[in-house]
Amino acid sequence: MRKHAIALVAAAGLSLGLAAAASAQSVTVTAAVSGSKVTLKLAIPAGYHIYGPTEKSGVPTAIAVKEPKGAKALIAWPKTKPYQTFEGAAQIYAGVVTIPVTLKSPPKSGRISLSVTTQMCNDRACLPPAEANVTVAIKP
Repeated sequence: MRKHAIALVAAAGLSLGLAAAASAQSVTVTAAVSGSKVTLKLAIPAGYHIYGPTEKSGVPTAIAVKEPKGAKALIAWPKTKPYQTFEGAAQIYAGVVTIPVTLKSPPKSGRISLSVTTQMCNDRACLPPAEANVTVAIKP
């Protein structure tokens, strides 16, 4: 019984250590706009990866238009890389990823707000999914 308790405490400490180390790191999302096209750059910290948009083994990367309301977007997802995770084969992004997003009916002025949902993982564990919101101004 004592061995199990010690192993559980050690595992909990490892889990907390990973969460504390990664909490200072996250995917950094920046955006630039040109006409109806928004170019997103996702910078993923070294040693981590995020899942591709169709991946089933983790939380897939997703992009949604928040503003203008009802706007539709065409997302040109870049090619993913095959990767062997602790759960099996997956399609991932690592490093810096550039994602072009084209609005179907962009406003002539105002702003465009997008949300980007990702889940960062390393070779041992995954962090909870996170959402980053970016807003860019559209000049007439």
